[in-house]
Amino acid sequence: MYDSLVVAIVCCLFIWHASLLISGVSVKNTLAPGEKLLPNDDDYLESSNEFFKLKLMKRPGSGSSSSSGFSCFLSIQWASIFVTPTSEERTIWVAWLGESESCDIPELIMEREGQLLIFADRYFVVNHDQQYPFVMNTTATLLDTGNLVLRGGGRTLWQSFDHPTGNTWVPGMKLGIFGLKTPQQQQRCLTSWTSEENPSPGAFSFCVDPNNTKQLVAMRRGVVYWHSGVWNGNNFPFLQLNSHLRYFSNHNETYFAWDWNLDMASASITIYATGAIYAFVSGGRTFAISISETNINCDHYNDTNYSNEGCVVR
Repeated sequence: MYDSLVVAIVCCLFIWHASLLISGVSVKNTLAPGEKLLPNDDDYLESSNEFFKLKLMKRPGSGSSSSSGFSCFLSIQWASIFVTPTSEERTIWVAWLGESESCDIPELIMEREGQLLIFADRYFVVNHDQQYPFVMNTTATLLDTGNLVLRGGGRTLWQSFDHPTGNTWVPGMKLGIFGLKTPQQQQRCLTSWTSEENPSPGAFSFCVDPNNTKQLVAMRRGVVYWHSGVWNGNNFPFLQLNSHLRYFSNHNETYFAWDWNLDMASASITIYATGAIYAFVSGGRTFAISISETNINCDHYNDTNYSNEGCVVR
């Protein structure tokens, strides 16, 4: 009887271990040289913690007939546990902006020569502005932070967090102005979508104020309609973030970043196609649980559901 019990326990442990191996293999977070993704529901990269997905998204109504082709965009999204009803609310990064034309079925390909390509009726190089030369056998990995990183030759060659083309700011991203002492300064901002389902750049942006880098501003076609007020070292007058932002400045860059204690699910700021701003902060790894939510909408002055503090133009 004892021997039978031991055998049963060993069998259970073996089955449990095998199930772990199988579940671990099922999560693919890296695109190896020569591999590709198609715009299918079950074809994507997923971060190891299963919080984020990288996939080619079909635009609503595209590919509905054999002759209509596909209208797609490449995106990094919250996975199902965080998904909200619209694409606008669940996407943190977009590539192939302005290129989502009807075409043959597109493919995302990690070329062996080091280029991450989208191929449809023509090529689009995702890492076209890579700092280093292309490197053979580069891999593309979706990290647990939602950052897409290209690695090759023992170093990081390119990462999506350095190119925030989306409408949402999450921990790990830096918002500010870079290369101050170089001929080509880079301002990293959030950019709204054109509509809830159209990821093309919209009318609104959320940036560090170039005239006062210690405050954030929201603009409509370059005109400021909201400002956070000047950073006091812990918070902004018109945007309370539970002291979870940090400000950095030197001779070559000035930017804000989320506190390192926050994880990828603890904070975000989104600017929507309407110009509304939503900020969310919960407790970080070493803080007691606390939640702060702010809905800013400068078109709703008399609506108690929204804040209009900091609005300068309706």
